[in-house]
Amino acid sequence: GAGFSISYEEQQADEDGFNRQVWTSFPTDDEIREARAAGDALPIEAASLEDEVARRQADNRLRFVLERRSAEILAQTTLVMTVTFADGSEQVKRYRISPSEDFDETFQGYLDSQARNGAILSYYRDVEPKPEEFIEAQEASDGLYANWPDLYTITEL
Repeated sequence: GAGFSISYEEQQADEDGFNRQVWTSFPTDDEIREARAAGDALPIEAASLEDEVARRQADNRLRFVLERRSAEILAQTTLVMTVTFADGSEQVKRYRISPSEDFDETFQGYLDSQARNGAILSYYRDVEPKPEEFIEAQEASDGLYANWPDLYTITEL
């Protein structure tokens, strides 16, 4: 399997607290191709707000399929962490990252909210003064980004 090391000094130097991500790799299948094609079939420039919502929903369908596939792979993977202490002793722990029980509903609900708000922000971005709908969508989007849903659980094995 893949591995990497982070020295103690490097951990302390990471004062910015950057986000770390786990990447998965898997072959493209018909479900992924179909979700991508649905988004590609829509015009890039929306003629109406509903066109923009439809485009966002199609893009989010692909996001959902990809995230779901990644969740399935992660659930079958064991994350092994080895810590080496200053005295030279080591400790090994094993973890499983699994999708939450309500993964599909939670993520789809998040994507649906994001699609509508994002469409409003995009559609009215060049309109002045901004309509109330734009301001409400901005506030809702800020709340969505600040409160990303809990999609995974980490269990020590």
